Amino acid sequence: MSLDTARFVNPLREARGALSGFTGAIATAGNIGNIFSGIQSVFSLARGAFAPLSEAVKAAANSEDLATTFRTLLGDAQFAAQAMKEATEFADATPFDPEPVQQGYKTPLAYALPSKISKA
Repeated sequence: MSLDTARFVNPLREARGALSGFTGAIATAGNIGNIFSGIQSVFSLARGAFAPLSEAVKAAANSEDLATTFRTLLGDAQFAAQAMKEATEFADATPFDPEPVQQGYKTPLAYALPSKISKA
């Protein structure tokens, strides 16, 4: 007695082949995910490497904004330079972060309170 198992075995083999193709596609998608993860890591490293440069540019921009504010409040570039120097020296003499101290220095100028700087 011989059984013909081909009707049962062939569909199982086809299913196995289709399933292996599917797992291969999943593995490929996983590799693509790893590639994107690697690219993200490179960008994170680059961002970390350029962070000090970014902070320096931000500090320079804030300093320029403060100088522009002083020129506007005092009406003269020479007085503004003197005010900027005075604000920087005062900020450096305090234990605080220099930028907020320098930004706070413009408040008395805005209200025309007396300063070491003369407009004469």
